[in-house]
Amino acid sequence: MSEQTINIPSKTTRNDNESTLFFTPGEYLKNRKGKFILGFFRRRLEMRAIDKCLKGLDDIDSVCDIPCGLGTLFPYWYKKGYRVIAADISDPMIEAADKKFKHLNLEGRVIRCNAFAIEDFLQENEVDLIASIRFFYYFKKDERIELLKTMAEVSRKYLLVQYKTWETRKGRLNQKIVGSYKQFCSIEEILEELKAARLDCIKISPTAPSGTDRVFVMARNRK
Repeated sequence: MSEQTINIPSKTTRNDNESTLFFTPGEYLKNRKGKFILGFFRRRLEMRAIDKCLKGLDDIDSVCDIPCGLGTLFPYWYKKGYRVIAADISDPMIEAADKKFKHLNLEGRVIRCNAFAIEDFLQENEVDLIASIRFFYYFKKDERIELLKTMAEVSRKYLLVQYKTWETRKGRLNQKIVGSYKQFCSIEEILEELKAARLDCIKISPTAPSGTDRVFVMARNRK
């Protein structure tokens, strides 16, 4: 199946440059890493924020990382000892992720998967946690709720997702800069979306202590 035949809803919420990031590893690295030192510290801050979200949750043995991109989170999952199902819609991303997956000797598999139809690719209750980072804020409210519902149906226990919020100084500034192709929410709106998807919020943690517009949201499904 070609990439063009897979439907990702609401393409109007992203500009053409951002859409290419889903499919082109080189463009992803160019736009996401930035300067080496800055990129290094950003990744460390993300890992610390994820640590805070997972703190005290000792009943996680497996994770679906979607979209996995180039496998940025693979070393973290490896250290946690999780079995990993790495999923992405882009063939080039999957190829790059598969190499990293094998290099780390992770337990699990790498698959090509549309996040909006994840139930067609994973068995129900196959993983304890679904992690979706740097993805949700490209979609409108109804699509985010659809994603939450779909992922909650597949995950045995938890969801870890990332939102952008305008309730910080940087968030208010960035909302004006990026326009409408990235979606910003209030904390109250995030909680309402979780409720609509029958998810209970465990924790909301900013990516960094200050100067960020991104928050990690840890939720538990109500199965």
